[in-house]
Amino acid sequence: MERGKQNTEKTVEIIFLSHAQPPSCDHLLTLVARVYYSEIGVQMTTITTTASVCIVESLNFLDKETHKEGEIISRTLRLSGKKPHYSYIRTRDELESFVKEFGKSEYRYLHISCHGNTGEFYVTTEMIPAEEFSEILAPHMKDRRLFLSTRLAANDKFAKDFIRKSGCRSVLGPAGTIRFDDAAIFWTAFYHHRFKANSKSMNRQDVLSTATLCANMIGEQFRFFYRDDRGKAKGKLLGKPPH
Repeated sequence: MERGKQNTEKTVEIIFLSHAQPPSCDHLLTLVARVYYSEIGVQMTTITTTASVCIVESLNFLDKETHKEGEIISRTLRLSGKKPHYSYIRTRDELESFVKEFGKSEYRYLHISCHGNTGEFYVTTEMIPAEEFSEILAPHMKDRRLFLSTRLAANDKFAKDFIRKSGCRSVLGPAGTIRFDDAAIFWTAFYHHRFKANSKSMNRQDVLSTATLCANMIGEQFRFFYRDDRGKAKGKLLGKPPH
């Protein structure tokens, strides 16, 4: 493989000189991601992981004492015999530091609980545009799953671009606005059901079926984005429309 020169738009060209067999789409996505992050000086991490959840949460100052959904999920997972990690952060710098540690850890699933909007994620002190949020997470999400408890932010553009860029296996999050209590019930039920069925792993169909069940239970819709067998990013709307 030979890397072409960057053009003025900072794109990267990949040229395959010789292969006994054409590379798979999944392999090609990984190669493109590795070259891209090499160009910007970021090392992608590939770690042997276990089926554990790492939770990071960030809320408004006035929500902190009463709406810590991520903390509730963490406690429930512990009741189920799992060993989740929970961190509460306030700033972009803290998010960047946290994600770097996550990338070096054995946790397979990253759960982010924060306020959001279309194209926007919020930590306590500032708004982070979705594209920049993606850049922060992407080098550390290869072959992992991202669960977003943030309203409206898990949209088609963000999630599909993120999967292509990061090598992440899937992204799941609410399709619209969602109440704190509904979010807490959905995620605790989702993780409990999933790990009770299989404490060692969850595949694409596992996530899809369990998320659909839990979405229908609370009367909300969720969006599930994933890599298909050819490595292409696809999305599905789960659950019945709210009454």
